[in-house]
Amino acid sequence: MNGLDTVFESRIADIARDSDAIDCLVIGSGTSGVTTALGLAERGLRVVILEAGPLKLISHIGNASLADSTGLATKLSDSTTVPTTWVSAGGHAEPIPAWLVVGGRTLFWTGTAPRYKPWDFDDWPIDAADMSHYYDRAESLMKVSGNERRPPFYQSAGQRTAIEQLTAAGLPARPTPVGIDTGSDRRPGAGFDSAAARLLTSPHLGDFASGAPVSLAAQTIAVRMSFDGERIDGVEVLDRRSGEHLTLRPRHVVLAGGAVQSARLALTSGLDAVSPLVGRYLNDHLFVQSTAELPAARTDANMNVMVDATRERAFHLQIQGPFEGTWYHQSNSTMWVNCSPAGTHMMLAAFGVGTVEKDNRVVLTDRGDSRYGGILNCRVLYTRSEQDEKRLAAMEHALGQAAIALGATPGRTQVNPPGGALHEIGGLRMGEDAESGVTDCRGRFWRVENLSAADASPFPSQGSANPYLTITAWSLRHADGVAESLGHQC
Repeated sequence: MNGLDTVFESRIADIARDSDAIDCLVIGSGTSGVTTALGLAERGLRVVILEAGPLKLISHIGNASLADSTGLATKLSDSTTVPTTWVSAGGHAEPIPAWLVVGGRTLFWTGTAPRYKPWDFDDWPIDAADMSHYYDRAESLMKVSGNERRPPFYQSAGQRTAIEQLTAAGLPARPTPVGIDTGSDRRPGAGFDSAAARLLTSPHLGDFASGAPVSLAAQTIAVRMSFDGERIDGVEVLDRRSGEHLTLRPRHVVLAGGAVQSARLALTSGLDAVSPLVGRYLNDHLFVQSTAELPAARTDANMNVMVDATRERAFHLQIQGPFEGTWYHQSNSTMWVNCSPAGTHMMLAAFGVGTVEKDNRVVLTDRGDSRYGGILNCRVLYTRSEQDEKRLAAMEHALGQAAIALGATPGRTQVNPPGGALHEIGGLRMGEDAESGVTDCRGRFWRVENLSAADASPFPSQGSANPYLTITAWSLRHADGVAESLGHQC
């Protein structure tokens, strides 16, 4: 090892020699994995985090002040991804990026952090009241701006005018809540929230061989889990540095690699034989993006506003800008904080709730790519419903309405393919019992004693908002459930 890995990482060989000492093995280092790991460590449990990718950044890329206009931020993001194939109706295959890096996509997310609406939980075995306490904790943990605790990120005259214009046009708007610290605390990682910063600044992180409460093993892939009929009795891992395969034997295993990869690992491990719904009910936001051009540049116009979804209009709008650029890509995660006073283009997006279909699912393939220990050996089969298509048309129309309300000329519009929103959920569906779901209301597998899911894979449906805050809140709830399972008080 060399560089930062010598400071923050533990050798997987050392972990394997004493893996019986692991209370909880967390597979994935995004917000779900790190939030769970640190929560369990606070209760006295010993945790190891596995991450398939390397350590490249200690915080969100936006905190490093890399401007997207130079292309460096996008280049760095692209260097940490591998393609996940989504196959839609007619056999069209679309490569969708999956991040392999310590912190996962939390290093590159846009910061958008609203709560789900109460009706977003209609299909869940829990309701908004069950999540309220965890939302409070997650907003405090992430230092979300734009709520009663912290002021909005932008407070410009242009933003106030835009909110008035949109609201008058029947599109009630507000400043977008974002996971960006607007306070005076300039500790490392202040600014954009990221799992990497939370992990690397935690007093619990340390070397496994020294008995640290939380240890990180990067460039280590969970290949498969062995199931003895009641519990996971071993996890085969691949050390990408040496090519060696090792077996870990923790007390409990947490899946936190994202909906697709958590479902893939469960399928690879044969768990669909005991829970037939494994891999099914995959879902992603419907995602339409567009631009609009203002007649002239405006002073003090920087804005990030949103129009919330309603029960009747199951999609929300986000408006950001102004920019000099005329188009954008969803990987441009820091662009909106680099608004330009000379810009005349606004960036608009609509995210909608798609119907959740049982046959939208993860399936295994055999691509034989040994570099990634099976991570690429799957694809997502996904067909949009008639209702989805109608909602996408309504989303396009609403984006045009928003542009006109702002006094701008609607520009290019793009309907993105399934998976393109990068907000996937499902695959390990939560249910009230083992017949209706793979996992329970805390993310614990019904039919596997010591296995749970901390990410969005248990979500029975997609909410109307960006899921980052909800995933973080859910992982706090999940950590309480795991602690109970392991005999520790919450």
